[in-house]
Amino acid sequence: MSVAALAGTLVLLAAWRRLLWSGLVPLDVNVVAYAFPNWALFKALAAGGRVPLWNPARNLGEPFWADPATMAAYPPFWIASLLPDFDGFMRLWTALHTLIAASFAAALGWRLTKDRAASATAAVLAGLNGFFMARAGYPNQFAAASWLWPFLYFEDALSWRGMAVSLAMAWLSGFPPFVIVIAASGVVVAAARGRAALVRLVLAFAGGAGLAAFQWAPFLELLRLSVRPVLLDPSVATYFSIPPRQLLKETLLPLWSALSPGLSGDPGITTFYVGLPALGLQLLPEKLQDHLLDAIQDGWATNLRLNLEPLAVAPDRFSVLALRALCQETGTRFLVDEGEPVPIGVPGDNGGLAAQPLVLMG
Repeated sequence: MSVAALAGTLVLLAAWRRLLWSGLVPLDVNVVAYAFPNWALFKALAAGGRVPLWNPARNLGEPFWADPATMAAYPPFWIASLLPDFDGFMRLWTALHTLIAASFAAALGWRLTKDRAASATAAVLAGLNGFFMARAGYPNQFAAASWLWPFLYFEDALSWRGMAVSLAMAWLSGFPPFVIVIAASGVVVAAARGRAALVRLVLAFAGGAGLAAFQWAPFLELLRLSVRPVLLDPSVATYFSIPPRQLLKETLLPLWSALSPGLSGDPGITTFYVGLPALGLQLLPEKLQDHLLDAIQDGWATNLRLNLEPLAVAPDRFSVLALRALCQETGTRFLVDEGEPVPIGVPGDNGGLAAQPLVLMG
C-alpha cells in the first residue's frame, strides 16, 4: 500500500497543483447554484446545533437530509464542513477523493500485476482521466466516482465488508447513478469468478444497504411523497438530444466545429460525440495527432464564439455577481480569469466521451 499511497499523492500534486498551492477553486455553475449553498446551509445548521433535515431556502422549503445530492449524510462532508471557508472545503474535498481513487487504483494494479509501473499507470488513469477531473464542479459526483476503485480493490481482495463500506459511501456521497455503475461493475466481475464471488457480492449489497439505510429510507419516503414520478416520461430522454443531421456531422466529421460550425441542439453537449473519431485518431502518427488536436481545439474555440457569444452576457453577469457574493462571504478565489465570459456549456463539462481520448492524445 506504500506504493499506492505514493502514486496517489503524486497524481494529486500533478492534477490539482493550482488548487492546492494557488488556492484556485474549479468553478462551475453547479458550484454556485448547489455546492456552495448546500455547504453553507449544512454549516449554519450544524453551528446552531440543529439536525440538517430541512432546507427552508430552496423551492419554498424542501427535504435536505433525504436528498442524497446534498451529501448531508456523508461522513467526509461532516468533517470537511468543519473548515472555516469554502475554498478550504473544496481543497480538502478534491484532495481526499483524488487520493481515494488514485491510491486504490494503484493498489489494485499492484495486486493484479505486482509491477510498479502498472500500479502507477492505474493511479494516473484513475486520478487524471478527463471524465473524473471534469466532475470537480459537482462535489457529489466527484466523490461518488472515486469509490469505484475501493470497491473493485476489495472485490479482488475477497472482502465483502470492504465492498459494503465502499457501496455505502458511494451512496451517501450523493449520486445514485454512479452507485448503479459500481454495482454493475461488481456483477460483471463476480459473474466471471463464479458462485463464491456472487455470494460475496450479495453480502456486500446487503451490508452496504444496511450501512446507508439512515439515508435511503428517508429518500424513499421523499420519493413516495414527491409529485414528480419516479420514472420520468420517455419524452424527457430527447430533451438534450442532438438532431440526426447534427449528430451525423459530429460523428463523421471530427473538425465539424471548424469546417461547418452551424449548431442545432444544446450547446452544452455538442462536443460529446467528438470522442468517437478521437478514439480512432489514436492510430495515427504522433505528429499528425498533434496537428489534428490543435485543429480540433481551434474548432471548439470557433464554435463557442459563434454559438455561445449571444449567451455569454447573462452567464457572465450571473457568474460575476455570484463570485462577488461568494468572495465577500468567504474570501474564495476561483479558477477563472476576472472579466472573461463564462458560458454555461463548455466541452470539458459534458464531454465525458470526448475528454478521455483527447486527454490521451494531449
